Amino acid sequence: MKIYFTYSGNDEFAKAVAHALRNFGHDVLTGHLIDAQLAEKEKMLSRFWRFERNIRMIKECDVVVAVLSDDSNFETGFEVSHALAVGKVVYMLYEKDSEKEMPVTVSGNSNPNLMKVPYENEEGLKQFLYDNFRVASVARMQ
Repeated sequence: MKIYFTYSGNDEFAKAVAHALRNFGHDVLTGHLIDAQLAEKEKMLSRFWRFERNIRMIKECDVVVAVLSDDSNFETGFEVSHALAVGKVVYMLYEKDSEKEMPVTVSGNSNPNLMKVPYENEEGLKQFLYDNFRVASVARMQ
């Protein structure tokens, strides 16, 4: 499955999520977020090119996985909103304790394609990923 991965907040935690998705056999289209060499090359590309590429990847993906922390940013919110607007399923992963601080674009959003996934701790999130994104589980999701 092609996954558009985006996040705001803790880089190392988000990288662990993206690596888990890759290890489950998925194509994480936004590899520049988790690969240091690609991240360096990314800085040399124009903002226009990067924006157009991201929009293209959202259109091409099967699903969007977003890790949102209480220090959410505009870019992640835009990507999630755009993905929902073009009919993609979005898994919004966030710490249950930060639910009250979530932007209304998430907490108040009733789009049926937005799957809000609060987790208690890292182990709970790992279990969710294992249960829902292992290659053996992909057929159940579709």
